[in-house]
Amino acid sequence: MIKFTAFVLAVVMGCSSLCFADESDVRPEGAVDISEEEIAYIEGELENGRTTEEIAIDLANNAAVSFTSYSSVTWVKKSGKWYCKDSSGIYIKGFAKISGAVYYMNSSGVMLTGWQQISGTWYYFASSGAMKTGWQKISKKWYYFNSNGEMLTGLQSIGGSYYIFNSSGAMATGWKQYENKWYYLNSSGAAKVSTWFKSGSTWYYFGSDGVMATGSVSIGGKYYLFNGSGAMLTGWQKYNGEWYYLASSGAAYTGWIVYGGQKYFLDVKGMMLHDTEVGEYELDSEGHIITRPEPDPEEPDPTGYFKTDAEDEAVTLINNIRKAEAVSIKKEYYVPVVMDSTARDRAHTRCKEIVSNFSHTSASGNSMGSECIYEGDGNKSASQIVTAWKNSTTHYNLLNTGLTKSTCASHNCGIGIYVEGGKTYAVFGTRGANTGTPPASGYVAPTATPNSYTSDEDYISQDNIS
Repeated sequence: MIKFTAFVLAVVMGCSSLCFADESDVRPEGAVDISEEEIAYIEGELENGRTTEEIAIDLANNAAVSFTSYSSVTWVKKSGKWYCKDSSGIYIKGFAKISGAVYYMNSSGVMLTGWQQISGTWYYFASSGAMKTGWQKISKKWYYFNSNGEMLTGLQSIGGSYYIFNSSGAMATGWKQYENKWYYLNSSGAAKVSTWFKSGSTWYYFGSDGVMATGSVSIGGKYYLFNGSGAMLTGWQKYNGEWYYLASSGAAYTGWIVYGGQKYFLDVKGMMLHDTEVGEYELDSEGHIITRPEPDPEEPDPTGYFKTDAEDEAVTLINNIRKAEAVSIKKEYYVPVVMDSTARDRAHTRCKEIVSNFSHTSASGNSMGSECIYEGDGNKSASQIVTAWKNSTTHYNLLNTGLTKSTCASHNCGIGIYVEGGKTYAVFGTRGANTGTPPASGYVAPTATPNSYTSDEDYISQDNIS
């Protein structure tokens, strides 16, 4: 049975209505087929604890594999080795699915057990010959095998947590460097994410992707500075040729401070300003004040731009989520969303409106109805925006509007992703359904890897959705 856990987050919601997937069993016109291989793979990975985002990435990499099934076989034991014949009496070779389990017979027809490397990939078969999947403890070490039985290596996202597996497949724990980035893996193997960690007398911080922080990093609305080894710094510190001043807690001081009888001005990151002007004061090369009143500097002209490629990518990511949700409610098809130029123009208008008024009220009358809106610091990717919506129950339901609605070939949608003033704004909404000829192509692989968000109590998201 497919198992799906809904993570409920408290968010500011102003949606005019809640939209849920149509429970009708009538297959809608134009619905896109989900292959038997994809259904089997999605069901298996959900049972193994994988999230829909993780499964969507796997599907993009053509992870679903079909094994030949045999309904009637005869097992034969010769010279202590097992062989298997099909209903025609022919010895089976290669992978075979028999009574729900997968076996592998070599070129001589011998059933294999234990560790086996097949076409460059490692598998593990029980003494019965059945192929193992999911988490397996073998010789006191933990390994993970996907639904195809393939042993995983490297950095992997499983069940919403990050793990690192050595080249041998064994799960790592403790400090681990992977692709020039450092992680700390708990005894369970799960990486620390969005949390502080004290080792000895030194504090470290790990981001939402599990990577150890270095350099200047914003955490909980304050900036901290970490050296190249990840150690949190305090006091006066020189970093990339500039001086910073940090409290004993590690948080950067900001604004005007007095130190050694001198006044200094520190920016939001705690960096001491020099050779510039702050208000009516001019600062010299050492950050000291030269009293010389000057006119207030003019505010820079804010400029913004739309990320149209990211908007198209967001449509693909939303359709992957719709596909996984369809399987989780026992459907073999789903109705995709397609970008509509008129709806996209409306979404662009709404993006600029929420810069100054983050609400569902449109001053220009271009409301998207039951829309999803987003605001986040920095230049955010499509996957980060879609994941933020996906992790909210209300917005997840909006992303799956009319998922299996009858007589519906597709849903028109509009998405706008806009960057201005160091922040990213996004709007998503649907605009009616299409009937008649279905889309030429159903499933399109995403071009980016969705980030995994966590509900860890130490993580404070700076993104805003509604």
